[in-house]
Amino acid sequence: MITVRVREHGPLEQWPEFKPLLGRSPFQRHLHHLVTQGITRVAIVPMNTGGVNANNNDLAGVIDAQRQGLSASPPVLEVIDASQMDRWVGQVLMMPASAVYDARLYQVVHASPTMVRLVDGADDTGLARLDRDALLTAVSNGSSGVASTANQRISALDVATLPRYLPALRRHLRPWWCHAASDADRDRAAHRLIDAAQKGVLDFPARYLHPWPENLLARAAAATDITPNQITVYSAVIAFFGTYLFAIQYFLLGLIIAVIAGILDGVDGKLARIKLLSSPFGDRLDHSLDVSFEFSWYIGLGWGLSQATGDGDALWAGCAILIVMIIARALCGVYRLITGHQIHDHTAFDRGVRLVAGRRNIYVLVWLAGALTGNLLAAFYMTLSWALATVAIYAARILFALIMKRRRHNRASALTPE
Repeated sequence: MITVRVREHGPLEQWPEFKPLLGRSPFQRHLHHLVTQGITRVAIVPMNTGGVNANNNDLAGVIDAQRQGLSASPPVLEVIDASQMDRWVGQVLMMPASAVYDARLYQVVHASPTMVRLVDGADDTGLARLDRDALLTAVSNGSSGVASTANQRISALDVATLPRYLPALRRHLRPWWCHAASDADRDRAAHRLIDAAQKGVLDFPARYLHPWPENLLARAAAATDITPNQITVYSAVIAFFGTYLFAIQYFLLGLIIAVIAGILDGVDGKLARIKLLSSPFGDRLDHSLDVSFEFSWYIGLGWGLSQATGDGDALWAGCAILIVMIIARALCGVYRLITGHQIHDHTAFDRGVRLVAGRRNIYVLVWLAGALTGNLLAAFYMTLSWALATVAIYAARILFALIMKRRRHNRASALTPE
């Protein structure tokens, strides 16, 4: 059940619940996350806070328009009065439409076998799982919300006690929530949404240099109809243009293009997470194009340098970098098969290696420094050495993982009675 606060002024479309926040209104965000929890029925209950009655027909029209803006099929929606709630049975999720929640909070509240209200220290977040009696009390209390219905049967779950690690983003992030009613609240919610879209374990440029321009671009794109897949394609076109510039020996311009492509490569994923548009197809498209233009850079730059300097080995160095990078990707897969963990995020050592390991973004900075100092060819050969060193570290990690796995197996065998 989603509660909507009735307001005296402004058209319904401009109420905070329905007003876009980085491309998706708080109400649409609720529907998206409820769908992921398998919820098939959602009731919208207007809450009278100022002696004003909501026109349910008008409200239903706005809600239907909001529903059409979602890519996923939303649950069955109905606008009901508080007086109609006494026919509900079982436990119900309740949340204010004008708040924004971390996806994990819906999951933990929905999974609770008993009544629970989500708190953040002394603050009541408004998200709860209640039975019919507690729900009726909460609705009748109006702005007092769930906190005023608290009794011994409703346990309080503090956000601060929930797990913080996000495997998909490879980072620790405290589960968050935010009001989105006032302009100041909406600005804070936007910052929370953008921060929550940032991946954690990355190479040095992507971790420390790219986020600022990525966030600006993602925030601007969220207010438009542009899709993450379109940005993926645009960035790939720009990146392949960089390959062409390398091949015709416009090295500095090509490297500037490569830096831009690297930044755009982070924008599509952030936009998808911010606007709730992530999809398996988009993920495959992004990774396929990333690999394609990255590998083309090695060949294009090697060819261009061989033509500019007369050093035919530069082209072979480019081919060697490509092969070593393929081996590095294969070793990452082997490590995951052995340990069940990603090699970039298994231990603190691995996270440190990921920061400086041979990767496309690192190479571009090395090449750019070489071009600016007149030593691009030396920088290109340096990246081959960098790639080989990275593969050597990955191979050592795999060997260590095999040794540790063998030791655990031997200890388990020794403890097993014959």
